[in-house]
Amino acid sequence: MWGLGGNLLLPLFAGGRLQGQVALAQAQADELAARWASLTLTAYREVEGNLASERWLGEQRVALARAVGEASAAETLADQRYDRGVGSFLDVLEAQRRALGARTELLALDRRRLEVRVDLLLALGGGFEALAATDDLPTGPARS
Repeated sequence: MWGLGGNLLLPLFAGGRLQGQVALAQAQADELAARWASLTLTAYREVEGNLASERWLGEQRVALARAVGEASAAETLADQRYDRGVGSFLDVLEAQRRALGARTELLALDRRRLEVRVDLLLALGGGFEALAATDDLPTGPARS
């Protein structure tokens, strides 16, 4: 009889503790939901930033590739002028310096584009295993 009475009265005395446990569990669930929302927004922001960077770097690559072509043409012209005795060797050296500088900038830009693509892959949840499975990195629409 006392055991049955104790079992019936126990929830009345422990009710506050049970309500506290429910409130604690709800607060923990709310915290996890807020943390998930924050991580999701961060991931979206990273993906958006990397996509914008890829687009901008692609446009820059087109312009730099054109500059490399023009600098190479100027180098060839300066060399031809020197061979004919019309230009100075200083002009040839200056044209070579400009062409080399343009090629260097293009290589640095290509390196940056690859870094952005890796960052994008990681932001999308990919890993380096996905890179090992492919023969080449995916190319963007502005690649030339």
